[in-house]
Amino acid sequence: MPRVAAENLQLILLILGAALCIGGWVLFYVGTRLLGIGFGLGFGFAFGAILCAVIKLQGPQEQALILICSAIGAVGGIFLARFVTSFLFFLIGFLFGAMLGRIGTELYFNATSQVFTWTPAIGAVVAGSGLAIGLLSMWLQKYVMIVITSFIGATYLVAGIPALARHRELAFLAIFVVSVGWQVILTTQLLSRKTPE
Repeated sequence: MPRVAAENLQLILLILGAALCIGGWVLFYVGTRLLGIGFGLGFGFAFGAILCAVIKLQGPQEQALILICSAIGAVGGIFLARFVTSFLFFLIGFLFGAMLGRIGTELYFNATSQVFTWTPAIGAVVAGSGLAIGLLSMWLQKYVMIVITSFIGATYLVAGIPALARHRELAFLAIFVVSVGWQVILTTQLLSRKTPE
């Protein structure tokens, strides 16, 4: 790879890594809400424009109806983004929990020198662990995203700073721990302050 391209890649990794380590949860939270607002505005605008064409509104009344539909769409988009985010966290957590339950039952059967067979009880254990982890990941989605963004950000930072090449593992661990700590402090202390009464 040419030297300029390598330096550009390192700079991009450095910027992305720093952004994810400093405020990954905030970027995720704001990004999903803005995406919901954008989709809602677009859908509301299209719905309002079609409605105006159907009922043959023109002029200021047409603009007012399109604006109202867009505003309603934006609010609906926020709620839709929150619902979809929670559902996806549950779904991914459920699949991960079911996988852990399946691995756990397989390890249990191996430890007791038995042959693994699917029974209703095993299915209940796998489904139960999936449900538990799914609900837990949905409930703790802020902390799950903090860990994920800190992990990715620390990986990018270590890859983007050539001076850390000799101590990659230690540098990664230090950046990861500091990033998780910082984001937890940021989200629990700085962003959750209540306004004085």
